[in-house]
Amino acid sequence: MKKKLYLHIGMGKTGTTALQDFFADNREALVEQGISYPEHGIMSNAHHLLSPHVPRFLEDQWQFENVDEWAPVVAEEPGRIILLSSELMAWADEARARKFCAQVSAWFDLYVVVYVRRQDNIIMASYNQQIKAGPQRRRIDLIYRKQMERFEYPRILAPWADSLERGKVIVRPYERQQFHGGDIRRDFMYPVFGVDLDEKRF
Repeated sequence: MKKKLYLHIGMGKTGTTALQDFFADNREALVEQGISYPEHGIMSNAHHLLSPHVPRFLEDQWQFENVDEWAPVVAEEPGRIILLSSELMAWADEARARKFCAQVSAWFDLYVVVYVRRQDNIIMASYNQQIKAGPQRRRIDLIYRKQMERFEYPRILAPWADSLERGKVIVRPYERQQFHGGDIRRDFMYPVFGVDLDEKRF
């Protein structure tokens, strides 16, 4: 029987770093719940090296792996459930996302988890980060329309949803007032895995 594999594909600016740090810091506690967060393919606590989407600026910097390389290794992880997380995955184009789902599904019972945030909020969060880092010098009104098109969620999620059975793409709102227990870590663990952090030792 295939193990269940949950891909947390982001998106960026939706608490991904907090979740990835939580998963990495609590590997042993997760294994007690039957969930493995592999160290294979990790960069900064995220499985970026396993992503089907490879940003151009990282092509010669990181050693990305294809599914046939990493799947046999990850399949040997303990636990009945495997959890991988990388916000790079959400940006895979349609063809790559579909191929990736088909390849991964040959090895695992695949599920996808994604958080979505109001487009205006996520655009402003990204814009402010770039302003602080230095590279962004254009006014927000000059890039807003293009960014709105970039965050067209139905288009982004369509290849994942079309590749999997109904109910296997789990979409969560990135809104604190809607988080289970008011915390994104609790919000991920309970709706996705049925694990209540208040009742477990993490």
